[in-house]
Amino acid sequence: PSSVVVQLLLATLATQLSC
Repeated sequence: PSSVVVQLLLATLATQLSC
């Protein structure tokens, strides 16, 4: 589902921000 993709994208963004 698209929700899974959105969640994954959000997780990646959060990791990039954390860095």
